[in-house]
This record gives sequence, C-alpha cells and structure tokens, in this order.
Amino acid sequence: MVTEGGGWELAATKKSLSFNPLRSLRTKRGSANLTADSVGSMPSDFPWTQVMFRFASAKPGTYVVYNRGGDPALDAYLQGVSLGSTGIEPVGGFYKVDNGVRTPAKGAYTVEGFHYSESSGLAEVFSTGTNQWLDLWRNKNGASDARYISSDDAEARGRKCVAGYCLLNEPVLYMFREAPSNTVQQSWPRRHWSSCKQLLNYAPGGKVDGLYAIEVDGDIRTVYCDQTTEGGGWTVFATKTTPTFNFISQLSSGNQIMASSTVSNSAGSIPAHAQFNQIMFKFFGRSETAVYTRTSRDSTADVYLRGRTPTMAAASAGQSWYRVVDGTRTPVTGLSTAAGTFSGADGGFGEAVSGDYRWVNMQSTPGAATRAVSSDDTDAGNTKCVAGVCLLNEPIIVAYRDDTTAPLGDPVDELWPSCSEIKLAEGVSKSGMYPILTGTGSIANAYCDMELEDGGWTLFATKVSPSFVFTSATSDLSSLATPHQDTAGSIPDHAMFTEVLFRFAGLDTHYAVYRRSALTNLDQFLYGKEMNLYNDIAGFYRMEGSTRTPATGTTTSPNFHMYTANGISESHGGSDLWINMWNGADSSNTGYTSTDDAAATGTKCLAGVCRLDDPILMMYRTFVPQQAPLIVSLWPRYREYSSCLDILKSTGTRADGVYLIHRNAVATQVYCDMHTEGGGWTHFATKVTTSFVPIRNQLAMPGLSVISDSPGHVPSNTAFTQGLFRFYNVPTTYAVYGGGSPAFDNVLTATSISSTPAAFYASRYGARYPRLGPSSQAILDIAVTAGDGISESHSSGTDAYIGLWDSADTTNGYVFSDNPTARGTKCLAGVCLRDEPILFMYR
Repeated sequence: MVTEGGGWELAATKKSLSFNPLRSLRTKRGSANLTADSVGSMPSDFPWTQVMFRFASAKPGTYVVYNRGGDPALDAYLQGVSLGSTGIEPVGGFYKVDNGVRTPAKGAYTVEGFHYSESSGLAEVFSTGTNQWLDLWRNKNGASDARYISSDDAEARGRKCVAGYCLLNEPVLYMFREAPSNTVQQSWPRRHWSSCKQLLNYAPGGKVDGLYAIEVDGDIRTVYCDQTTEGGGWTVFATKTTPTFNFISQLSSGNQIMASSTVSNSAGSIPAHAQFNQIMFKFFGRSETAVYTRTSRDSTADVYLRGRTPTMAAASAGQSWYRVVDGTRTPVTGLSTAAGTFSGADGGFGEAVSGDYRWVNMQSTPGAATRAVSSDDTDAGNTKCVAGVCLLNEPIIVAYRDDTTAPLGDPVDELWPSCSEIKLAEGVSKSGMYPILTGTGSIANAYCDMELEDGGWTLFATKVSPSFVFTSATSDLSSLATPHQDTAGSIPDHAMFTEVLFRFAGLDTHYAVYRRSALTNLDQFLYGKEMNLYNDIAGFYRMEGSTRTPATGTTTSPNFHMYTANGISESHGGSDLWINMWNGADSSNTGYTSTDDAAATGTKCLAGVCRLDDPILMMYRTFVPQQAPLIVSLWPRYREYSSCLDILKSTGTRADGVYLIHRNAVATQVYCDMHTEGGGWTHFATKVTTSFVPIRNQLAMPGLSVISDSPGHVPSNTAFTQGLFRFYNVPTTYAVYGGGSPAFDNVLTATSISSTPAAFYASRYGARYPRLGPSSQAILDIAVTAGDGISESHSSGTDAYIGLWDSADTTNGYVFSDNPTARGTKCLAGVCLRDEPILFMYR
C-alpha cells in the first residue's frame, strides 16, 4: 500500500532460482505467498493496468513496472492465457525505479531484446541485453561481461534480477493493480456510481479530475474522470501514447478494460451498458479537443467503439462534431458536418486523410500530415492528431459522457429503480435528472417528470425530427437521459410499468396516456419487440386543456399502427386526436385540432395538436392509486426481498401495505397482507367487477391495484405453497388454498387452466371452516375455465368456500349475499359482496 501510491495485489512469487511462477494453471486470487514459491497470473477478469516486479523486503525503492498494452502478447502471457515460447523482440511499456530515481523520467521505455516462455520465465536476452531491467529466467547468466549493477551470488545472475540487482535468497514479487502512478487518488464517495457524469452530478467529492471507483457492467473499476473539460463528466476508457498503438480493444480479445492511466498506452472500449451521447478525444493536459455527438444509436461508430466488431467500414459522421483549440470553439455554437468519412480497423479510428483533417486521426499506421494545422513529427501524422494538431509524445485520452441540457432534480437519499419509486418514497416535486438503479445493479441517469398527472414518469425515448423513428429492438440506457434530442429507445427490461405517457416537452395541456391492463401488442412493442401490424388497442385517455377523454376510465384506439420501421400512429384516416408519430406526414389533415407546420402533421401529433420543434417525450411509470399505506421505511432494502414472506421473516413487520420487492431482477411494488393466517401474503390480482376474470396467462406485470380490477398471476418460478382469497375491507372473511395440488398450482401461475380437486379452508367473520383444527381442510372439486374464473360447482358445490365465476349462481346456498349478481361471482366463505374488492394472494 506504499509503493507508488499503493494498491498493489500479489499474484505470484519467485523464491527458487529455477522456478517460474507464471503458469496457465488457474489459481485463486489471494493464494500467493510472500516468502515461498507461489504459482499465479494476472487475473483475466480484472481490469489491471500495471504489473510491478519487486523484491519482498530488500531494496524497497527499487522495482520495475510494466504498463499493460505495451505488448499484447506479453499481456496474454502475464494472464496465463498464452504461455508458449516467444522470439526475441522489442517490448515497450516499461519503466524502472532505482533507489527512487525513475528511468525514463517520463513515459515508458522499450526493452529491445526481450523474451518469455512458460518453461523458462521472462528476461532480457543475456548476450545482447542491458541486464538493467528484468532477468527472471530459470538459467543463470554466466557471461563474464554481464552488466548488472550488483549481485550477491553468481547463481542469482539472470535468475533473480530486478532493475539490475540480483539477490539469491530474496523472493521476487509479481504484483498488479489498476491505478497508475501519475495521478493523486481522490477521496471516493461511499456509493459506487456508474459514470464520471454521475459523480459530477450527485457526489459531493466528485468534481475534481482524478481517479474514482465506478461500477460498470457489474464490476467495480478504477477510471480517470475529467471533470473540468467542456463541462466535465468524462469517463476515460482508452489512452494512446505510441503512434502504432491500437487503442480500441475488442470484447473477443479478453482485453476490454477501462483506462485509468492518462500517460501510457491503455486499450479499452465503451462498456456495453454505459450511457453516452458524446465522445471526447483530447491531448491530456492540453487544450486541443474534438467532441463527437452521437445522433443515432447502434451506428457503425457505436458498435466499433463498444468493441463489438474489429473493423468499422468508412461511414459519414454527419453533423455531429465540434472542436476546441486554444480556447476557441469551432463552430461557435451547435455542431459541424465532417466532410470526410470515418473508419476504424485493428483498434485505430479516424477520418479519411482526404477529409477535413480537423477532427480525429488516430489510425495505427502513420501517414502524411500535410493537411494538418501542425505536426511535430512525421510518425504523428494520421496516428496522433486531434483538432488538426498532431503531436508525437503527448498522450491522447478518449472518454465518453451522457450529456444533457435538463436540470438536476431534487436531492434524494436512496437509489430507486424508477422515477415512480423516487416520487412515492422521497416525495420530490421537481422534474429533472435523477439517478436510478437498473436491473444489473448499475446506476443510470434518468429524466423524470415529477409534476404531470402526479408525476413519477421515467423517460425512455425522445422524438424531435418529424422523420425520426423512435423504436428500437434493444434497450439502451442512454435513451433514459436525453429529453432534448432524437433518441431511439424501448422500456428497459428491468422496468415494471402500468402507464405510458406521450407528451410534448414544452406543453402540459395536450397529451395521451396508455394504461395497460393485460399484455398487448403495444406493450411488447414498447418493450422493444419488432412488429409490423395494426389492431385495436384498449387503455387510452387523452387531455385537451382541461378536458379529459373519456371523462373517466379508458377507451380503445382503433386500427393502431405499430411498425418498427415507421413508428406508431392511428390510421391517417382515423380521428387524428390520439397519437400520430409516423415517419411520414399525413396529407389528409382532416381531424387535427392545430398544427404549426405541415411537416409535423401526422408525425408529431398528440391529442390533436401537432408541433414541429417541440420534442415528444415517451415515459413510463408504475401508478398505484393511494389506496393502501406505502411502507416506504423498508423500501431501501427491496433488493433483499423477493416476496412479502421474505420481508416478514427478515423484519417481523406486521403492517399491511405496499412494499417494494425484487423478483426476477425486476423491482416491483406489491401489496402485502402481514396479519391474515400469520401474514406474509403477496398480492397478485384483484377482482371487483362480477364478470371480471383476473388470472391471465399473458401478463408481464403483477396486479397492483387493490380497489379496482387488476389482472395477474403467481410468478411461474415462485416456490409458493398456499393461496389466499380475501375481501379487502372485510379481513376476517377469506378462503385459503392449502397447497398440494400441482394442477391448481398451475392455475394460479396461469401455466395451464383446468378443473381439479384442491384443498381449501375458510374463515367467515373469524369463524374457521372446517372446524376440526388448523390442519383440517376440505377437498373441493374446483371448476376452472380460462374465460370464466375459479369456483366450486354451482350445482353440486357447498357454496361455503369460493365462488369467483364470471356469471351469477341462480341457486342460493350462500350464507349471505348483498346482491343477486354477486352470488357465485364474488363469494368467499359463503359470503357474497358485489362491490367489495377480492384480493388474490400467495405465500
């Protein structure tokens, strides 16, 4: 924890002269020994950037450091991936420290004659090498002219030598870390954010340039954050120092890391789940900067810079660049069109030589720089040029950020899975950017509307241009944070939603809301499924000023079009009063209330109003009417619980209400009954209307409302053993399915629907039936039909346990009924109540 700022982890140890600790044998990290021979390698699943070779206790100020990326073959050797013999070759990336003196004073050194193998170790070539770097071979160097600084025994020469010193009995430690030596470690926040932009926005100590720990794709990584250039928030993912260095790594190479060094070569790529809409190329410590703004997703540049493909065919970057040189921005505002194409291969990237030569030229092969503004060396031409300036010895850092013009929201105390939970748990009122916790455990920036219709809306896509198609088959978290530009997106896989809002960014009076009640084609389309069809979609209402249509409830939008290549829209021959977001204008123009431009007609219209320049925001939320208490004191621990029974066992709480749980990697609000029959019941559906059938076999959401019809089913992978059917406001009257019937289990999970015997007992106003004790249950023939519901037989049943059919029972064996339509449709324990909600629950 001392040398060069510390943070070094031991990987392997060499004590014996002929021992080579680097092996293909995989060993557990942390198993190396400080004083004895220990086999190991640098971990392939850890973003190490440096390896240090040093003696265990002697000469603490003397050691050799290798910077990852100096030689990809050596990288693989150190990781135990490829350990065959190698020829004698130059290997870069080294520096050494001798009693506190660094060589070279800056940057890295290339050892001209270097070789390594599994059987022998690694060393300079004895006959032609300097003997001043590393000699950790199995055979000694017997040359009389060996140029070591000192050796305490002839047997140690060539075998246990570091920085020119050879020590016979002193162990040599092979150590790694991910932190470079040139930066001062800043104090890290207690929470692992997922980008430097989030640190800048939300962490009190995150506004200074330096190293920080962030969580990327499930791993904690050390990255360098530029928090000052062009507003800051840049996460560095690659660094290029040498002209021929390939700075973009490929996923298939096993070499995908995040660059924490800003002065030595470090290959990397943009992580798969990173949010970004800008990429910066900048000479470290200088002003020359070029910024590329992402205007579409999954472009050839996106795929290449994410490391998904080894080449990028020549493609136009469009109107998406600006540059800064000596404080002067070009263009002064907005973005500029790059004249030439951009391409990449083997880890390089840049514009064509015939292009502007004013943006980025970072290919791996030098070329003429006659069209550059300036170049200090011919080798820098085409390889190390930013904003028209080519510099041989200055490092170029490459970084990304998720920039937005939206303001920050109110401060929050916890991380939540969506804007809905932020609104409910934190009681915030300001719309703006908030951090949310994704299904992978990483943190994402999200724009939240906390005001319209009581707020809690999370952005997932934005449409600005009339011809833009917002649909996307894959979820990109970047779309959560860009309310100001065209951004294709879909509702994230980790999101649970009950409503979708379509609204103009600058207009609060005209919008449309889709309220889902079952899994429809529109649900699947918004989740990212490719689709080319139209049909009637139920669940809409719209606002036109103060007028709501329909006045209550929802209605059906007929012939609703959902086409991946075109967008969503009513038929252009329809009412023109709902949603018209097609990629082509509507020439009929018959039903719209108003339009400010013909290009907007049919392409950017909500509730009859068409606006050309105002972004349309598509947002989702989980809306739970304030019908039951929110037990928000336990919400911060939601990732620990997958059911209400988990909460009960862990906390002992007895409060009925809405809790937050984490099931199938999805955060879900659920109503919990914590007192009936010992408590721990998880709600999944509600029946209020006599003809309503709650259990559906095509539903990607649980029932959430406890006072209105709400379909659902028990999650199929839930290890439940019982079912509870109870009146919401008459808690002492209920029926319990006691388990033991695989066929009825399948009914509750909507796996298969069929009639079957099942064991039940009931409570009528506190009196239990059967009366023979807690273990006693009645075996009932339960009729189950997909379109009808669950019930004892109307003709031959007892009418004493359960009657949840979709049509009334004309017989009258029930103890009490407040309305004839309730008999057989809303009955528990012989009691039938027409308007009282019935909760379907499991544990």
